[in-house]
Amino acid sequence: DPFLSDLESRLPAGMSIPEAAVRFLLSSLAITSVLTGTRRSAHIRANAQAGDGKGLSADVFDWLRGLAQRGELPAWSWGEHYEKDWPTNALGDNLALCRSVDIE
Repeated sequence: DPFLSDLESRLPAGMSIPEAAVRFLLSSLAITSVLTGTRRSAHIRANAQAGDGKGLSADVFDWLRGLAQRGELPAWSWGEHYEKDWPTNALGDNLALCRSVDIE
């Protein structure tokens, strides 16, 4: 995926995409907590470590925020997966919520 390749090239050495996702969310002034789910203890530790208060670098945050504001993030990144993962009656509400989040 070109988006993931571009993102990986912008991240510091050793930072994973999931870590970057948590750091991106926590770098927003509008978000105070992030709930993640996993089945592995290593992922729980990694998610907790990503909440160390250091956030994501300003250049990567601004790049991702710009993509989101222009509607240029890949569809899979903001909720099209709900179509197969969520009950039909929840699809519209959840997609609307995903699309309405202000990440400034």
